[in-house]
Order: sequence, then C-alpha cells, then structure tokens
Amino acid sequence: MRAIFFPIRAHINWPFTTSRAFQHPPNRWNLNRSRQIRSVKDSFPATLACHEKRRDAQGPHIGNGHCLTGVRIAHPYIGCQCSSRDHTLSARIVDAARRNRFSPRMCNLFSVTRGQEAIRQLFRVTRDFAGNLPSLPAVYPDTMAPVIRLAADGERELTMMRWGFPPPPNIGTAPVTNVRNLKSPYWRGWLKPQWRSLVPATSFCEWTDSRPKITHWFALDESRPLFAFAGLWRPWTGDRKGESGEHQLFAFLTTESNDTVRPIHAKAMPVLLTTSEECDIWLTGSVEDALALQRPLPNDTLHIVAKGQKSDRMPGTE
Repeated sequence: MRAIFFPIRAHINWPFTTSRAFQHPPNRWNLNRSRQIRSVKDSFPATLACHEKRRDAQGPHIGNGHCLTGVRIAHPYIGCQCSSRDHTLSARIVDAARRNRFSPRMCNLFSVTRGQEAIRQLFRVTRDFAGNLPSLPAVYPDTMAPVIRLAADGERELTMMRWGFPPPPNIGTAPVTNVRNLKSPYWRGWLKPQWRSLVPATSFCEWTDSRPKITHWFALDESRPLFAFAGLWRPWTGDRKGESGEHQLFAFLTTESNDTVRPIHAKAMPVLLTTSEECDIWLTGSVEDALALQRPLPNDTLHIVAKGQKSDRMPGTE
C-alpha cells in the first residue's frame, strides 16, 4: 500500500505573539524543530522583543527587536533605551529563550596569552592573587579569567573571576557576558568605581553574521600586545559550573562596531582600553568620564590576525 502525502505549508504560524506586529513569519520557518530553533537565532540576534503593558483586542503589541517607540533593543537582558518606563519582556519570548538557550552574538570568546608579569607591569598591579596564571588562548563564558580591580585602599589587585553576570530574575540561567545599555537599572548600580575593572586580553573573536559561521580574531597587531576590556565585576552567591557558594563575576562593555569589525559582525564590538590614561579613567574617573569611553576603537588600530580557529595563541607557539 502506497503512502499518501498531503501538502503542508512551508512555515508555521509565528509562535510568540498574536499581535498585528507580525502578520507573517519569515519564509524559512517550517515544521522541522531544529530548523525552527535556527530561525529563532537568526530572527533575534542579540535581541529579544519587549512590549508595553498596553493591550488591545489583539493582545500585547510586540516588536521584533524594537519597542513601540521604534528604539532598537541592544540586549535581551536589558530592555530598550526609549523614554517609556512601562516596558517588559514578552513572557512568550522569554520562554522561547529558555527552551532554545540561545545567547546574543556578541564577543563571547577572547584570549590572554601574554605573561603574568607583563600584565602586572602594563596595568600597574600591586597585589597579585591570580596564582600561577597560564596562557589562555580561548576564554569562554562561565570560565575563569584574570581581572584587575581597585581595592578599598586604592591599590590595584589582579585576581581570577568567572565571566558572566547572573541574569535578571525569570530570564533563565545563561550568564550575561556583555554590557551595552548602561542606562538600564540592571547595570546602573555597578557603574561606581569600586565595581569597575580591567579585563586583560590579547585578542577577541567574532563569528561572521552570515553562514557559514567563521571565527575572526581581532588584535592590535600581529604580535598580540595587551589591552583591556572595560569591565564590571560583582560578588554573587549561588551555583555556577557545579560550584556553590561565593563567586566573583565580571562582564565587559560593548559598543557599535567600527569599520574593521562591521563586515564580520555588524551589531557590536567590545570596548577596548589601549592606553594607561584610558585605564585610569575607567578605574577611578567619574561615571560621566568613564562612560565616555564606550565608543568604537579607531579603525586603523585594530586588525584581523587569525581566521577559522577556536583559539588564538601567540605567534610561534603551538
């Protein structure tokens, strides 16, 4: 007996909203679950929709990466940057984020391959609690990395912290690694000098926005000199990577991409601090002066030094 197949639609209904904001989903959506998840990732790179607590006959108004005022949402855990105070994340989209466990496509991989003494000298570290620091050619979210912070007496301390702030309640468990919207109440309390930090690095990685996904490593030049990400840190008690108790966590700022990064990753790049003056301002300056550093690096100071690799080692090493 021959099987009879009935034609079905090439895509399913938009699963997150009954709003008029979306009348038809993208054509690539279909009934295959794995392809749906990939489509979600493509449809919400670095964004989740928010909606006003205002309803009509069709339900909440929901925007694809925009609030109703048309402002782009820079980060799923932060919300939008418009003047309205009555925005929340769509519960259905939050649930989808939990199920699919996708994260923003920002800088989620970097390397620190210069020696410990070089870090101490360049960043004027006076107390070193990092132990015997190995070369770190690939630092991923939720792993340990060296961070420099100010002690209560003003001395600079080098210590190890775990990458990723805890997400706000009801958002899931994925650590928040990048900071974009500094007007958000979620970040505002951590902008004081005692919570700012320097995150040493020698290169950072961005994946291409289009498929196939190819890694591109960016550094100040081929020799991979040290620079610092503009970081924030905080203590936190909970369970991370199977370790329960007190943790010290960090994240770092991102900004719009410059002309070097934009062809690879158009949405964002990390905030890089490349001079001692910038590091001093970030650690000890006023909030206004420190936040002025959230800007793209000049185009001619950043270079692609490797492609297609999942780690970035110093030249001449294996």
